[in-house]
Amino acid sequence: MANVTTYKRKVGTAVKVANKSIPFYYKWLFLALGFLLVIFLFKSLFLRVFHFIRTLFLSVGTGLTSEQIRVKSDELFQAMDGSGTDENKIYQVLTGTTKKDFYAISQEFGLKDYDRYFGREDIIFGTKRTLEQWLSFELNENEKAQLKQIAPYFAELGF
Repeated sequence: MANVTTYKRKVGTAVKVANKSIPFYYKWLFLALGFLLVIFLFKSLFLRVFHFIRTLFLSVGTGLTSEQIRVKSDELFQAMDGSGTDENKIYQVLTGTTKKDFYAISQEFGLKDYDRYFGREDIIFGTKRTLEQWLSFELNENEKAQLKQIAPYFAELGF
């Protein structure tokens, strides 16, 4: 019996010493670092879920068919992909669209890898971006102002 009691005390003492040796704020620091690591590892998944939820509710009731939405999404991508941007094509595609139409087009566009330096899709070094982000990177301030005249809802999007 004495050995068992002594053993329990040693284990209990070791645990108490271990708890006292780690300051309380380290536990929160480790928890925060773990949370940031999870976000970093699953960033793409978080972006996809956020984009899907945002566009799901805003794209209901558009005046475009699914085929028109797909074609407009592809035309916008082709206008921005590669060197140089075809601003006139962007204006042509977005002329006459409503905010709900744009969100449907954005949902169809999805998240595409964007290389900010070369202005093209880059699977290796690119970062996944939405249609709004592609447009924001591709157009300068004057072109954004012209886009707001064509489609006034862009002012609400923060362009």
